Amino acid sequence: MPDDHWRPKQKPARNSRRGVLVWGWFFALINDEEQLATGVADWRRKSAATLETKKVRLTLIDGLIERADRAAKRLAADYTRAIEDDDEKLAADYHEQHINASRRRDALEVERKILDDEVQAVGLSEERERLIYKVVRAVRQRINGAGITNMRELLGLFDVQAKVRLDEAGQRWLDCSCAVPDWHESIEYGRS
Repeated sequence: MPDDHWRPKQKPARNSRRGVLVWGWFFALINDEEQLATGVADWRRKSAATLETKKVRLTLIDGLIERADRAAKRLAADYTRAIEDDDEKLAADYHEQHINASRRRDALEVERKILDDEVQAVGLSEERERLIYKVVRAVRQRINGAGITNMRELLGLFDVQAKVRLDEAGQRWLDCSCAVPDWHESIEYGRS
């Protein structure tokens, strides 16, 4: 069965069964403190596992950068000696190798920067966790009686996704997920 994703931007019909189920799931999640705490704990656990993997890769990349630096320095010294010995062919060879070693080091530096940024973003800090609860409390105050436009906007803001899947017994399931947006001070939705 092909993936059957639903996103609020697709604007399902007002009475869409899937849309109603997704809204019901989101409404329950926002209003159920225990379910929210379980979701945050799962997120913290997954973040820790992902963080550990990325830290191991960062350590490996640091070692590779160190090796590439040593190789580039050695090749630069070899190039200088070849120039002093008037061996143009050997100098050209060392120069080419030095360029390649420098490119490898530069590529590793780029990967390290990307990984370092990911490590900073992956962790679920206490501040981020407080923000999640702050956002949820603010949404709880406005969620009751939300119209269809507000519902779509909220589902979009929280990047709610739903996927229909079949289990081994042939039963259909609707798997839903969402992400907490990076709101900082105020939450504004449904305002003209």
